[in-house]
Amino acid sequence: MASEPVQENKKYWDLINTARELFFKHGIKRVTIEEICEKADVSKVTFYKFFRNKKDCAVRVLSELYARILKEQDEIMNRPIPFIEKIKELISHSIALNEELDDIFLDEMWETIEDFGVFYNTLKNESYKLMGEFIKQGQDEGVIRETLTPEMLSYMIDILRDMLNSERMKNIAPDPHERWDVILNFFFYGIIDSDRGNLNTRKGG
Repeated sequence: MASEPVQENKKYWDLINTARELFFKHGIKRVTIEEICEKADVSKVTFYKFFRNKKDCAVRVLSELYARILKEQDEIMNRPIPFIEKIKELISHSIALNEELDDIFLDEMWETIEDFGVFYNTLKNESYKLMGEFIKQGQDEGVIRETLTPEMLSYMIDILRDMLNSERMKNIAPDPHERWDVILNFFFYGIIDSDRGNLNTRKGG
């Protein structure tokens, strides 16, 4: 554990941000503590004030990232905008974050960090809890189907991300903004004309 408060410590965040950049680009195994310190312009002595080792640093990188995700999601959920706009922003936010978090980093976390599954599931459950509260709000307002669960919404967001990045979809709609509009409209309205369709008409099923 860190031996001093880190919330406002610039060197801590220099190390976290640098480690995240290197881990996401190269994975954990290929990156050394020396590389992190050199690029962050922080001494190894300072590194060990905050982290026990490289694995501890990697866990902290992921923990800080998820803390940021939850904070940003909470801010979106509490904005004074129509509920449907909140959903669109949350989906866009989730896709952007999934693109930021490279698979090689998570794959190596599973391989190298003991009990990573417990840690990861804790983070995921916190996200599901927040998403569940948001979905309940939408269901109470009659905007979201009562059968939708946080797990299903998370799964659907993954599908939307894959659609957005698929080569076939890029050929259909080369412009990324146009492509995103097409995907979102299909997600919300299916093949129904959005000017005639009404999200509230399918409440409860």
